[in-house]
Amino acid sequence: MRFGEMVIILFIIALALATSWGPKSKKSRLIYSLIALYVVTVAQIIVEECRWQMIPCYAASVILTVCIIFRKHEKKTSQ
Repeated sequence: MRFGEMVIILFIIALALATSWGPKSKKSRLIYSLIALYVVTVAQIIVEECRWQMIPCYAASVILTVCIIFRKHEKKTSQ
C-alpha cells in the first residue's frame, strides 16, 4: 500500500468517526475536513495514479460527503 493511500484511509476513518460521534453543531469543521480529503485524494491520484483497489475508499468519500451535507443540526435548549 502506498503512503498516499494510507493517508486517505486514515482520513476517511477519522472523518467517519467525527461524523458519527462528534458534536452535531460543528458542521463547518467537517466540511473543511471534506475539502482537505478531496485535495489529498486528487493529489494522490495525480502523483501515484488511481488504482482499482481504492474504489471503495473513493466511494466512502462520496458517502461521507452525502452524510455530512444532509446532517441535521442539534438545537441547544436553554433551561
